[in-house]
Amino acid sequence: MSGFVESMNLQVKKFLYKPIMKLLFLASACLASFSIGAHDFKVGDIEIQHPWVAPTIASSRVTGVYFTVKNLGKTSDKLIRIEVSDEVADSASLHELREVDGLLRMRPLSNGKQIHPGKSVQFKQGGDHGMLMGLKAPLLIGDKFEASLVFENAGIVNVEFWAESGPDSSDSHANHL
Repeated sequence: MSGFVESMNLQVKKFLYKPIMKLLFLASACLASFSIGAHDFKVGDIEIQHPWVAPTIASSRVTGVYFTVKNLGKTSDKLIRIEVSDEVADSASLHELREVDGLLRMRPLSNGKQIHPGKSVQFKQGGDHGMLMGLKAPLLIGDKFEASLVFENAGIVNVEFWAESGPDSSDSHANHL
């Protein structure tokens, strides 16, 4: 009789083990894919990492957008422009921040930004960045919108910008849930 009970226990364990393992595998795969790729976008050899936008105060009609462009290919590419829907802002543009005569000056990147093979370029606070002008509504933490980054070779990379308080908070992706 004990052999029969042991056999039944083994069958019950196998019956329960497989669905539980499948469920755990699916859950971990979903979590891993969400945390790793939740905010990265890729077309061809161009990868856009963690695009985010600074939240605005109620009366502000401009804000900065930030992201990293990584060129995984063997040839250079150039980020030409950023585009957003008229529902988000009147216009979007890329800017560089440079020191001129001891003062920081911001000016449009009229010829785009070259991204060399195997290199990354950061569009960040205090450096090169994107700008949204004529915002249609304030951007609050957690808000999101779609935009397109246009490259000379890779073409259009559609991304989603999330409103975050800054790079320190964006590392955890906690406000993306």
